[in-house]
Amino acid sequence: MLPMGKAKEVFAGSIATAQAMMRDPARTSRPYQGAVVKVASAQATQDVQDQIKKMGFSAFSLNDALQGAKRGFIVLDIVLALIGSIALAVSSLGIMNTMVMSILERTREIGIMKAIGGSDGDIRRIFLIEASAIGLFGGFTGVTLGWLVGRIINFGANVYIQRQGGTAGDLFSLPFWLIGGAIGFSIAISLLAGSYPAARAAKLDPIQALRHD
Repeated sequence: MLPMGKAKEVFAGSIATAQAMMRDPARTSRPYQGAVVKVASAQATQDVQDQIKKMGFSAFSLNDALQGAKRGFIVLDIVLALIGSIALAVSSLGIMNTMVMSILERTREIGIMKAIGGSDGDIRRIFLIEASAIGLFGGFTGVTLGWLVGRIINFGANVYIQRQGGTAGDLFSLPFWLIGGAIGFSIAISLLAGSYPAARAAKLDPIQALRHD
């Protein structure tokens, strides 16, 4: 609490007044310390802020506050992409190893199928269908697990938000196109990983396969 006279003296000696006098020495009226500028659309915020700064004023917007958060999310996206790439490579090798072991265990069966008229394309198709089935099951399981984990985290976060006086909401979204894309991508990766074992099974010599113990 200050007397009105003292408050006017403090305001007259403020930085905003000094800056205004430097820009316009002939000015005698006291300037405003700040102004709130509203834009017609959120997309124009940065352009308006840049124009205000070009006029010699300092400007601050929510974009400045979000810059740090944006950089943090970029770093988080990179880390998650690296983790996902490693998991993808490991899962691809696992599918390939599973299919190769299946060929070794079913070599005699492959020889019998070829002996009764099965073509190389038929053998290749059988193993590609098995690989796609692995991808379908893995993709469905991954989506279900991700949804459950998201629900658990969303529930815990909403409990904390409500205790702090906030409003609960959905923190995670799982649209149908993302579900279909994830399952389709898993099937595609499984087919790619199973293409070598399927080609290897198709090239087996039926005579050697029948002799395999």
